[in-house]
Amino acid sequence: MIHGAFPMNGPTPDVVYEVAVQPGRGIPSWLPAATRCHELSPASGTRVLKEFLASVDRSSALPLDYVVAAKDASDLVKACKEIALEVVALS
Repeated sequence: MIHGAFPMNGPTPDVVYEVAVQPGRGIPSWLPAATRCHELSPASGTRVLKEFLASVDRSSALPLDYVVAAKDASDLVKACKEIALEVVALS
């Protein structure tokens, strides 16, 4: 989840990064140390993800601009589309 323009050449200091991870996992090492981390619920599905994205969006002064997701994250992609949030698919 990213606030600001999508960085095509890797992390930049002028972008605020947030990441959602499975319980017990940390942020990916390539993200800046100041990245905000949100733990995903073990429950899944489009409805749960929409509620999760809305709570993340409310937790910050800046709105979410993009969600970066694996191409096979179909529930996440569907949830983003339903709330008009842009998805950048990773291959």
